[in-house]
Amino acid sequence: MKRFFLHLIAFFIMIGINALANIIPLNGQTTDEISNKVIVLITPAPYAFMIWGLIYTAVAIWLVREIQITKRNSSVYTQTSFLFILSCLLNACWIIVWHYEYMALSVVTMILLLITLILLYKKIKFYSSSFSAYFPFSIYLGWISVASILNISYYVKYKEWDVFSLSDTTWTVTLLGVASGVGILFRIKEKDWLYPLVLIWAFIAIGVKNSVSFPSISYCCYALAAVLFIFNFYPQSRKKRYKYY
Repeated sequence: MKRFFLHLIAFFIMIGINALANIIPLNGQTTDEISNKVIVLITPAPYAFMIWGLIYTAVAIWLVREIQITKRNSSVYTQTSFLFILSCLLNACWIIVWHYEYMALSVVTMILLLITLILLYKKIKFYSSSFSAYFPFSIYLGWISVASILNISYYVKYKEWDVFSLSDTTWTVTLLGVASGVGILFRIKEKDWLYPLVLIWAFIAIGVKNSVSFPSISYCCYALAAVLFIFNFYPQSRKKRYKYY
């Protein structure tokens, strides 16, 4: 049970700092207010960030399952403990450095969180093929992948760098294309349909956000979302069935 309480403490630190950052707010500004200081075309519409509610709820359920006697000493929890705690702390640290506008450090922290979640996801799948075991981290990893691209784009814009002399529209479309490729590769390699679904959610929200000012980006987002959706659910051999336990 000691390990469970450590997991719970790390989880509540993450939730608490995320909540207080906007309630207080940290450094006198909310997360959205900082984002709005610089126009980044790959930013999704505000409603897209509601996915955090799903992510935190799914992770909370994953934690509660650890209480069960049959799961308490499962490798899914014992072998991933360090990575899970680290992911919670990195999430909380990112909020702090973002609110105090340490932009370079925010990018580093976000990339570290992304790497940690990749390792955590891979480890969980190594020890269990159960859908319920890795579901929370599929969507979490998917959203942090989007957030990493957004964070890097924000930093580039914040520093006013001219990346390869690309226009904002071309830079955005390029990033969307890269993200689509990653989503397709992930679907093929991991046989996981949730990760691409998160990208589809993000693409549609980016399209909605740019529908008036940059319709060309919107059309690109909707087209890529459609391609990902078709590829994600195109009938494929599914010899392996998910276990629910």
